[in-house]
Amino acid sequence: TGRDGIQVKSWWSGTNTVSGLTIRDVGLNTTDEAGQRFGISALSSKVDIYNNTILGSGDSGIQYYTQFGPDAATNYSGYGTFSSFPGLIYNNVVARPGLIDSGTVNTGHGITVSSDGSSRTQAAPSIYNNTVIDAEGYGVNIGTYVGTGFIRNNILIDSGSGAYNLGGSVTQNGTNLATGVQSTLFVAPGSDNYHLNSEQAASGSIGTDISATDIEGISRSGTASKGAYEYN
Repeated sequence: TGRDGIQVKSWWSGTNTVSGLTIRDVGLNTTDEAGQRFGISALSSKVDIYNNTILGSGDSGIQYYTQFGPDAATNYSGYGTFSSFPGLIYNNVVARPGLIDSGTVNTGHGITVSSDGSSRTQAAPSIYNNTVIDAEGYGVNIGTYVGTGFIRNNILIDSGSGAYNLGGSVTQNGTNLATGVQSTLFVAPGSDNYHLNSEQAASGSIGTDISATDIEGISRSGTASKGAYEYN
């Protein structure tokens, strides 16, 4: 497609998910709508994004962004007030974000979280067990106006600007894998097969913030694997 693969907007309440999708070669339009070339774009929404595969996008693979409201602590009729937009982003495979076009229209990150101003209800992201490969910009990019959150247990390999850029109140605890040779880590990266070659390649991720299963529904137990795929 020329623009976003999937865009959701103003999911302020309830239980919302974007999951189980394969999105390929989106955001081809470089002449207009430069801000709508994402694989998955969630605008001003409370939503969990998981178990998706995004292979090629004009901008970031996954965007989680608060835009044009709601403003924090403002009472909205029928909704009340909002202090944050918590969202779980996990078990996603993102390859080549921002690299689908030959020109530099914008810089695509693997996963990007931000807001258009300090007054907005801020996203509070938990970003874990994702595999991000060959991002034009950062593997994970966190803007200034972002609430409390974390990134951990991700594989963020060969990102043009670095593995991650942390803003807001988002932290990382050292469990993200940021270096490695793709042909050693993965079964067949040239064919977009990012299953792990060995447990040793990306092991050591364990804790309460690991998904119970991987992108294919395989159970994670013991010393679980980093990234979207559990080695088995």
